[in-house]
Amino acid sequence: MDGIGGPEMVLVFIIVLVLFGGNKLPDFARSLGKTMREFKKAAAGVEEEFKRAMEEDERKKNTALLPPPAATTPAAEPATPYEDPHHYQYDGSYDAGPNAPDATPATDPASAATAAPAAAPADAPVPSPAATPVPDVPVATVEPKPAVPAAAPAETAAKTA
Repeated sequence: MDGIGGPEMVLVFIIVLVLFGGNKLPDFARSLGKTMREFKKAAAGVEEEFKRAMEEDERKKNTALLPPPAATTPAAEPATPYEDPHHYQYDGSYDAGPNAPDATPATDPASAATAAPAAAPADAPVPSPAATPVPDVPVATVEPKPAVPAAAPAETAAKTA
């Protein structure tokens, strides 16, 4: 049986019409609707209660399976600040800048350049003279290769003559 179909519903409607009559049929349908609504509310309440009980059982099972919480961990030690051994902390013990009392004037760059070679020790290596260009050596030039082969100009000359 697949349930109540169209012909079965017509048969039930005819039986109800014969039993209750046409005058009481609207009152019967109204009371039937109220009863069905109350039944659905009660069924939904039972279903909700069943779901709540199942979820509570699941929670109890899960808490029983979980390991007990670990002992409280000790508080973490405060972090030590990073210390850079090569960092110099300015303590304000000297003044810097052009208005400083110990400021000395800068030397002339030209006089500093001439004084630097004189101050160099005698054992210092001498720079190589190959770094300077030699004026007596002619510079070789490279001629570009022709784009057309050598035989081609002779052929073109023969064609034009």
